[in-house]
Amino acid sequence: MSHVSVMVTGHRPNKLFGYKDKAAYDNLCQLLVTALCDHVAPEMKATSIRAVSGGAQGADQTFFWAAEAMKAQGVLVTENDLYLPFPAQASRWAEKGMFGQVQYRAMVDAANAINYTDPHDDLTTRQVFAALLQRNRDMVDTADACIAVHLDSEPDPFDPTTKGGTAHAMRDAAAKGLPIWVVEPIKGEIRKVR
Repeated sequence: MSHVSVMVTGHRPNKLFGYKDKAAYDNLCQLLVTALCDHVAPEMKATSIRAVSGGAQGADQTFFWAAEAMKAQGVLVTENDLYLPFPAQASRWAEKGMFGQVQYRAMVDAANAINYTDPHDDLTTRQVFAALLQRNRDMVDTADACIAVHLDSEPDPFDPTTKGGTAHAMRDAAAKGLPIWVVEPIKGEIRKVR
């Protein structure tokens, strides 16, 4: 393969570094660049990458900006696409600050393509959760590889009883046979798990 699509899944800020530790997210950003350049691209024999993320706070947005920086510098990433569950995904977030609505709008403006799981904003709680899980499936369906930002302290994501979007996406990726690399942000480790 020469051009591959790489999706990300990962924890939200409450499980990572909160909403104020810019230095910690800068380190995560660098780990994600390293994962793409030193692990995924060589193994997949990729000369270019289409980055795919879900726009959520935390790992998704950090991956998007890592990919955007690579694209701007002409390093591997040629496309940076968003798979969003519905247009009002950020409507309950703070307006400003890390992972706020201002940053979300900047991300949407910078994306090469935006794919909405559900184009409506008047969703019930059940429809919101369904859209979030379907968004993950849509990303898996378009990807050739997966990077998961996952803490070793969290339950085994491949255990079918483990709840949460990150575990769900990792299981979907494994079921599709995608190679999966875990980025462990506290330990600063990158390892292939599937």
